[in-house]
Amino acid sequence: MGGTYGATLSYATESMADAWCDDDPVGNGCDNDEIVLYCKDFGFIGTEVPRTCTYAVPVYRIDSTSATSPSGTEASVRAYMAASTLNVQPPAGDMFSNTGIVAGGGSTSVSGSVCSENTTNCAGDCADACPGSYPGDAFMDDYLGVDLTDLKNYADSPSPYNQVQQTVTYDTSDWGDPCPAGDDDDLSDADINSDNNFTSDDIPGHICGNESKIIYIDNLNKTAKVTGGSGRGILIVKGDLNVTGNFWWEGMIYVMGELNGNGTVVVFGTMMANNTINFNGNVTALGSIEVAAGVAQTIGIPRMLRWSRQ
Repeated sequence: MGGTYGATLSYATESMADAWCDDDPVGNGCDNDEIVLYCKDFGFIGTEVPRTCTYAVPVYRIDSTSATSPSGTEASVRAYMAASTLNVQPPAGDMFSNTGIVAGGGSTSVSGSVCSENTTNCAGDCADACPGSYPGDAFMDDYLGVDLTDLKNYADSPSPYNQVQQTVTYDTSDWGDPCPAGDDDDLSDADINSDNNFTSDDIPGHICGNESKIIYIDNLNKTAKVTGGSGRGILIVKGDLNVTGNFWWEGMIYVMGELNGNGTVVVFGTMMANNTINFNGNVTALGSIEVAAGVAQTIGIPRMLRWSRQ
């Protein structure tokens, strides 16, 4: 059945009769042109829906109309689409482990807040351990907002990697594009607030619109090694991750096994590990929800919200 198809793309707004509403400002109801955002403020439900609209993305309305051939019958379809950002904020702290965090030898520096059931040899900010009470184990399989098995389908090239060998060293040259280096990247100039959290004013050099990627390594019960390079995005490792050499990362590192840092390693963003995080050597971990959230904002998982024939 042939025909000619046309499509119109627009933002969904509250003034549309079949759109969503957050009654903001209060008392105005839904009769305004505010763009609907995919978040719980607008009444969307589910564990993967952003809790607030701070980092949410717009809802798009797609209208498609066609005239069938040869009868000429007109058919219209309306669909609403959005994307959900992944959850890159640990349940407590900027660096979180369900088991323990160990800071060994070398000039390890951990800035920002950390949280683990056990903390060993962690001086400075790292010694603060969990703010408040320990929240208990985070269920890592779907903590990011999407089941890890499904998330593998959204990985960016050159991943997903299906690791066969017990230990593999990975090339990071195509793992996203870190923000341009500049004076603001000088670690000695970083200004930590009284609550040990960085803000966008403190580290503007690491908040940018550069390409961010989901890098996925499927290596359950195996070890992935990174011996240098840089990247930006969300690094997901099903097994263990060993990082050595000169490595720079912006975003989130998410490890289902054990995370070992030994070398000159700099991470701006957040870390989570199901097993122990071991810091040795010249590791600088600068916790920043702002950097991680900026990365997550550019990585969206598409969602079909509503579809109907008109």
